[in-house]
Amino acid sequence: MNNSIDIVWSLVDEFTKKPKYVRISEGCIDTLANSWKETPLIDNGVFGPPSIPLPQDAIEKMERIIWYDLIASSVNYQYWYGKSNVRPNDAGATKMETLLAEAFNSYGSTQIVSIEHVISIFSARMAEERFPAISDRIRHLEELIRKDSTLTRGFDFVSYFAMAVEENAVDINNSLRMMITNFPGFAEDQFLKRAFLFFHILHRRMGWFKEEIKKVPIPADYQIPKMLRWLGCIEYENELKNLLYDNKFIPNGSLIECEIRASSILACRMLSDKSGYNMGAIDQYLWSRRKECTDSFHLTVTTDY
Repeated sequence: MNNSIDIVWSLVDEFTKKPKYVRISEGCIDTLANSWKETPLIDNGVFGPPSIPLPQDAIEKMERIIWYDLIASSVNYQYWYGKSNVRPNDAGATKMETLLAEAFNSYGSTQIVSIEHVISIFSARMAEERFPAISDRIRHLEELIRKDSTLTRGFDFVSYFAMAVEENAVDINNSLRMMITNFPGFAEDQFLKRAFLFFHILHRRMGWFKEEIKKVPIPADYQIPKMLRWLGCIEYENELKNLLYDNKFIPNGSLIECEIRASSILACRMLSDKSGYNMGAIDQYLWSRRKECTDSFHLTVTTDY
């Protein structure tokens, strides 16, 4: 049976072998990758740990770190209502993680954290702040603490993962399979954006699974294709360009959306192969420069990204 990463690569191949809407420019990818060799990306200062808060003393508590990023990844999606400039109360990834850190810290650094209570506080705060898709977010969070008989799936996964990290024996394919079978919300996206993000963020934050992370595709969202197009690595056909210029919504799961995301994943793998940087580092570099580009990104209402 194929593993989950192989399935994503098969989907990528399927959507990019005879594209209708999005084409990859190998020449631009070669040029960009070569420029990165001449001027290393590390000089741009974007490869340090994520600039997002952690619970107090979490750095000393491996399971708490894993819980934090598992919870964050489960709801790290869709921060806008309709058009991208409609964002009530500054809803965004940074604010989401600030609320999560506050929920953890409400117990104080010396007390035992009840994950169930953390999730309850966190859910309430996101609702108060009018985060979009709040019912989906709460559903995804509740999956993490769902019990089967006497076992809580989240604690089962976190304990397994922490032990693997401690023994330097993380198998991302096995961990990914356990993740998406125990928490089906992560599996709703055929390109597994939020699941892949979990592993990439932990690698950036803690330096874990240095070799295994090279297998993991980018967490394909809407900012990365915008940047790849800006840099000339992917090109849109006129029909798709017109949808962007007119601020038209692109349906979730449509051929257009799947080609955009699949082409982004493949373009980043090609950049990785040619430059030597892993795909997560390339994803972070492109994302960190997103505000330099004022081009429109594609509008899809989805909890996939």
